[in-house]
Amino acid sequence: MKNLEDLKLSLKKLNLKKDDLLIVAFSAGPDSTALVYMLKELGYTNVKLAYVNYHDSEFVPLEQKLVNETSKDSGYELFQNNVYLEDVSGKNFENWARVYRYNFFASLTKTLNAKGTLTAHHKDDLIETYLIQKSRSSLVTHYGLREISVINNIYIYRPLLNYTKQDLIDYLNENKIPYYDDITNKNTSRLRNKIRTFKLNSEEISTLLEEISFKNENLYLISKQIDSLCQKEKIDYKEYSTLSDEIKKRLLWNKISQVMPFITEKKVQSLVNKCLEFLKNNKPGTIYLIDDYYLYQDSQYFFISKYLTTNPYEYTIEKAGVYSFETISIDLTDGRVFNVFDYSYPIKIRCIKSGDKISTKLKTKNVKHFIKSQKVPVYLRNLYPVIEDKNGNVIYVPFYSDITNHLIPLTIKLIH
Repeated sequence: MKNLEDLKLSLKKLNLKKDDLLIVAFSAGPDSTALVYMLKELGYTNVKLAYVNYHDSEFVPLEQKLVNETSKDSGYELFQNNVYLEDVSGKNFENWARVYRYNFFASLTKTLNAKGTLTAHHKDDLIETYLIQKSRSSLVTHYGLREISVINNIYIYRPLLNYTKQDLIDYLNENKIPYYDDITNKNTSRLRNKIRTFKLNSEEISTLLEEISFKNENLYLISKQIDSLCQKEKIDYKEYSTLSDEIKKRLLWNKISQVMPFITEKKVQSLVNKCLEFLKNNKPGTIYLIDDYYLYQDSQYFFISKYLTTNPYEYTIEKAGVYSFETISIDLTDGRVFNVFDYSYPIKIRCIKSGDKISTKLKTKNVKHFIKSQKVPVYLRNLYPVIEDKNGNVIYVPFYSDITNHLIPLTIKLIH
């Protein structure tokens, strides 16, 4: 059995001190039982045990007995929740149980004002998680398991990732510590349990750990690139088109999750595929995503947003100055930029209307034809601004490139 030095180093790295109030996710199985007694041996005294009894087998009374005995022997107070199988009929029990227990850990951690919850995930779990990730070809933010993560707004610590399951069982056997061997872990209808039936030799394990490390280093570099793009409200299509397929997927995944944090990972994946297909064509347009959210694309950018309202607007301005309205902001200090002079007032800034004509020397007289020739995105055309003088004549329609390149002091707030 490995000594406790690896655990001491992990706890130090995680900044978990002996007097910190800590929750241990406990089940009386070998992993969590080993963690409890190892913490006790290292002098951690302010520890609480969090246990969920699922009443999912005939051996539950034995499990409960060992839970109670471990709490008493270790001196760590026990907090318990009970669940019954009939309460989760028709649901994916494994997924439901995970959500339930992490909600319990979060509630207990916050109630007791603990530093976080420790789980007994070990090296075997890390490798199993990675193999599941590979089998599903899913996008992930980290391969394997992190030593520390945030779930339900609490810290989850995994200080045993340098130990194998056999290391932990050896520790228990050497110290004659009883534990519960959960029979449900032998149910191979569950993917993780099926993977556990495949025995890996030390060379295969080393190869997988190196592979995980390499992929996470690469993922870190990709994440830095994606983070800078995600900070922008609108993404430049030319820049997007130069990215690899994997980075495109990750960028869309992050952007969708950022804008719609309430949807499931499965739904995010579906929307990523939908956006990828739409963006392949590089044509201005709009596609519906979910609820009130859409992906919008013009000739230069694309972005994800709630549906952009097309309610008409009209603002009256009596004199020169700087103005900011709900839809438009404009600096009329020098009105000549907009073909506005003292005799033009009062003027109106409004969205275009059917039949609008441009009363200037421009060749194109019809406003709608003009903005179409300017490649104004379809989703903006009904909101595009014109300036009307006191006589009701349209005296100014901005070039779209002047707005997007900030060449005039006018902003359509929906696109900036």
